[in-house]
Amino acid sequence: MVAGCGSAVVVGPRGRPRPLDPRPLSDTDLAMSTEADVALIRAALERFNETGEPAWELYAPDVTFKTRGDLGDSEVFRGHEGLGRALGAFKDVWGESMSFELVEVLGTAQPLIAVLRVALRGAKSGVELKVEEAWAIWLRDGKIARMEQYGDRQQALEAAGIDAAGVEPLPSDVAELVRFGYEWVNREREPPPNWHPEGEYINSREDPDHGAHQGIDAIRRQHQSWFEAYPDLRVEPVEIRTHGEKIFVWTHFAGHGADSGAPMEMELAHVVTMQHGLVRRMEEFFDRAEALRVAGLEE
Repeated sequence: MVAGCGSAVVVGPRGRPRPLDPRPLSDTDLAMSTEADVALIRAALERFNETGEPAWELYAPDVTFKTRGDLGDSEVFRGHEGLGRALGAFKDVWGESMSFELVEVLGTAQPLIAVLRVALRGAKSGVELKVEEAWAIWLRDGKIARMEQYGDRQQALEAAGIDAAGVEPLPSDVAELVRFGYEWVNREREPPPNWHPEGEYINSREDPDHGAHQGIDAIRRQHQSWFEAYPDLRVEPVEIRTHGEKIFVWTHFAGHGADSGAPMEMELAHVVTMQHGLVRRMEEFFDRAEALRVAGLEE
């Protein structure tokens, strides 16, 4: 994601973009569960904090980004190319110092209002700055489709036509991020974007192909082997418990054999190790008690 303290910071080098298309996104296109929405926003922020680049797979190809208008003329950037130009211009001023903290998410329908705490340091001056902003975010088909940047939550709520009275912040915790990961795998058939680029997936000892799969490409191949064997496979988190950077997830696998059509169901544990909000390691255990011990938990 991209942030700034005014449009003067993020004006791209190729001139002014076209005005924002006022055509509203349909309710059908934008339908998602609230938990998945919050987890997607968190995943986008965490990926940027880790790599300094947007998680492009989380942004619609025609995404629009509208900058703040309270410090100058608002600008609109379109598509991945436009978002990249906005980020590049911002880095000219702030270098690689930018990081985000998700404070809370307001609302239960489109748009959601993400309240962000942004930490910055001038590329040349070294001056440090911390600001709070609020972004109105619209989602479509599990991706970020539109973002509008505001100086505070009240401005964002008013611009989005949301009555601030009675609006409660939505939960935004690591358990939601874990659920988001399983939903992504079931839908996209590949590792979710909240994996660390050098993450590691370890099969259970009972698996004939037991071993460590290092890096996203290896994890992707391992996941593909599941879906080749069980094309309709779904993995659901039944129970999630956290202990520091360790997360215990009791999961339910269900599907049908690709050749035989025979049903398959099983339960096993995943012990997840997080690093800076990203999955660094995931290990399988058929023994629930052992998995709990590895996660530093008890039954």
